[in-house]
Amino acid sequence: MTEDKISQKKIRFATLFPGSENVHLAKDVGMIPYILGKYYNYESKLVCYKNGDYPYLNAELKGLNIDFIKRDINSDFDDGTIYLIKNSRNIDVLHLFHLSESSLKWMYFYKKLNPNGRVYLKLDANTNIINSPLNEGVFEFLKRHCSLISVETKYLYQYLNKNWPVNIEYIPNGFYNFCDQEPILYNDKENIICTSGNIGFPVKANEILLKAFELASPYLTGWKLKMIGPIKEEFKQYIIRLFLNNPRLQDQIIFTGQITNKCELFKEYKKAKIFCLTSKIEGFPLVFPEAARNGCFIVSSNLPAAWDITDNKKYGDIFEIEDIKQLALLLINNCKAEERLKSVCKDIQTFAYENFYWVNICKKINYSLTEDR
Repeated sequence: MTEDKISQKKIRFATLFPGSENVHLAKDVGMIPYILGKYYNYESKLVCYKNGDYPYLNAELKGLNIDFIKRDINSDFDDGTIYLIKNSRNIDVLHLFHLSESSLKWMYFYKKLNPNGRVYLKLDANTNIINSPLNEGVFEFLKRHCSLISVETKYLYQYLNKNWPVNIEYIPNGFYNFCDQEPILYNDKENIICTSGNIGFPVKANEILLKAFELASPYLTGWKLKMIGPIKEEFKQYIIRLFLNNPRLQDQIIFTGQITNKCELFKEYKKAKIFCLTSKIEGFPLVFPEAARNGCFIVSSNLPAAWDITDNKKYGDIFEIEDIKQLALLLINNCKAEERLKSVCKDIQTFAYENFYWVNICKKINYSLTEDR
């Protein structure tokens, strides 16, 4: 791609995601229009309801444009459709998420109203997409209506291109430097294992990490576990029982609560030597590239994205989903592998910048949307 691609007439880019809240702004929903606007001369915006306050707009994502849609019918699909009827002709690229009935209908209306417009469908998929009951008609529709379809993991990229008669691009999720860009030094890290997300949500399987750490903790002198994120109310009872049954863990397990400020969150990643994810199913979790950028060794359940972020276990380890004993052994072995942790701390940062930096990811999106223009 040449610099000329960036300096041409602004491309009017709209991400239609009615349910977006403040938290989505720092995820792919907000980051793609933000980066395209900031670095690639797009006239980009996020289209959504006003779902509460958006403090990121005045801090981390200052400059991101949001076009708030009215709740005329209070239905994501219907109000999104009304927006497209009014605005499609002023949108060069419509950016949609998920292979859903709503997305298919939205792209149909958009292309009817703006035949020269382009559609970017980001599948935002986990392995459930493999079992989607799609027929030839859907595939032909996608071919006619989409200029770019992408998926976030290499496993699904390979599977879908082999089994779907549609071209799918591999475009992962990434990280962005909201704060300083200095390399993370291993000597500044502490003996901390951390995880981040919605603590206690069933799909996150946080109890697996707590049980594994309980098994491993007698062998991990001086190590602590940090659970970063809001705690689901029902899960608080589980935590109380855990500490009642094993009081010594109260000094080793820390629950920070929710940290919305990205700079504060990155400080937690910077202190941790190991980042652990125990989810049963995921697409491409944003916490992976954020932890990698901050020099964390990644330990994860067997998710497609785990193989990508660890470069096939070069920068981490992978355990079978819900296997508590295997995870406990991995924690013990890796916490004691000081030289490997130190080496990975440096190398995974380089790997993250080369493969998961939002500015570079959006460079590929821009190229895919403009290469034939």
